[in-house]
Amino acid sequence: MFRVIREAELKYVFDIDTANRVATLRISGLVTVDELIAGLRDILDNPGWNDRFGLMLVYEPTALLGNVELDDIKRLQDWLKQRQTQATRSHKVKSALVCSLDNNRVMLELHKLSFTENALVDEQVFDNEADALAWLNS
Repeated sequence: MFRVIREAELKYVFDIDTANRVATLRISGLVTVDELIAGLRDILDNPGWNDRFGLMLVYEPTALLGNVELDDIKRLQDWLKQRQTQATRSHKVKSALVCSLDNNRVMLELHKLSFTENALVDEQVFDNEADALAWLNS
């Protein structure tokens, strides 16, 4: 199932591949935390989602992260923590962040490093989807 949301600024498309147990969120355009949260909510609240699936966020080369500030990252992390406290699972969800552009990948690494207390998410940053999928399926 694919869905395109708000093409004007940020555009995201998600796919839940139940056979391979991976949900993918593809992100392009001007990235805002509110829209990123909306995309994650669309996946996590979708009936096809299972918390035993891997989650892959692919930041396309056209994704613009330059307007995302540290306060935005904190707000995203607060939302993720709230979702975590509502979860009833005891296992970690694997989340792969994929970005081929070095300057965008720095922002993703910063997010990952500043969110270490999140015990129920195992998050890694990759520069390509093949490595990310291999890790999610390991």
